[in-house]
Amino acid sequence: HERHQRSAEKDIEDHVRGVAAELRRLLEDERCAGLLLGGGAEVCGQLRDLLTPDLARQVRGHFDAEVWTSSPAQVLHAATPLLTQIEHDQDDALLASLSDAIG
Repeated sequence: HERHQRSAEKDIEDHVRGVAAELRRLLEDERCAGLLLGGGAEVCGQLRDLLTPDLARQVRGHFDAEVWTSSPAQVLHAATPLLTQIEHDQDDALLASLSDAIG
């Protein structure tokens, strides 16, 4: 049992390292509006720790998702509340900025 658990933990660690490497490769020369991390809180924390400082600054939050079995539609569904909150926060910041500029 313990051996199986270590094997599963290694699989997760390898996956997280692979995702971090792929993000670096995909976004090294691209402008990024922000990153949302999907998975359990512990795994998202591990991933964030492996990101370059520039990519880590782009992380806008994380949401729970079953990374091994979710379809793209299920991931989008899980991310929607966070995306909505980010959109509302950006709208509020823009309105506050406009209000300050107008006086």
